[in-house]
Amino acid sequence: MTQRVRGATQAPLSLSGGGRLASAVIFCLLVGGWLVYLIGFRQTAIDSADALICTAFTATADTSAYRTLCVVVTMGAEAIALAIFFMSAVILFLRKSREFVAVAHGIMLLAVSAGNSTVTLGLLFDPLTQPLARVIIGLAFWMTASTILIFPDGRFRPRWSWWITVGYALWILSWWLVPALDMIRLGTLNIYPLMALAAMPSIFVSM
Repeated sequence: MTQRVRGATQAPLSLSGGGRLASAVIFCLLVGGWLVYLIGFRQTAIDSADALICTAFTATADTSAYRTLCVVVTMGAEAIALAIFFMSAVILFLRKSREFVAVAHGIMLLAVSAGNSTVTLGLLFDPLTQPLARVIIGLAFWMTASTILIFPDGRFRPRWSWWITVGYALWILSWWLVPALDMIRLGTLNIYPLMALAAMPSIFVSM
C-alpha cells in the first residue's frame, strides 16, 4: 500500500485534441493582440514616459537637457523587459503546449507585460481609452491571481480556492458597474497585497 506524500502533485494536466487546438488559437490571438496593442500605441507609450516619468526627473534647469535621454533609456529598458516576457511566453508555449498550466502561465506573462507597460499607463489618463486600459489591467490581474493558485497538476489546492478567482473576477467586473469600486479610475490599485492574499491557501497546503 502506497502513501500519498504531503505536498506532492499528480502528473501535469495535459491538453489534447480540441482542447489543445483551442488553446493554440487563443494563444496565437493573444500574441497578435499583444503586438498590435504595444506597437499600435507606441506613441502613447513615448508620451506617457515623457510626461509621467521623465518630467519629474528633469524638472530643474540643470537636468532639463537630459529629458530626451530619459525617454530613450526608459523606453529602451521597457523594450528589453517586454521582449523577455514575450519570448518567455512563446518559448513556454512552444515547449509545453500540451500542459494546461504552462499555457496558462504563458498567457499570464503576455497579460502582465501589457498591463504594466507605459502604453497602459498612458491610456489610463485618457477617458476615451481608459476602458481599454481597464480591460488589459483586469485581465493581467485576474490571470496572475488565478495562475498562482493552480498547481502543476492543473488543479486548485485546496480545491475550494477556485472561488477566490471567482471573487476577483466579480471585483474586476464591478469596476464597470460601480464607479466607487473602480480602482483604475481612482488610481488606488495596489495589486501586491492582493496577490499575496490570493496565494496564501496554496502556500499553506503545499507546506
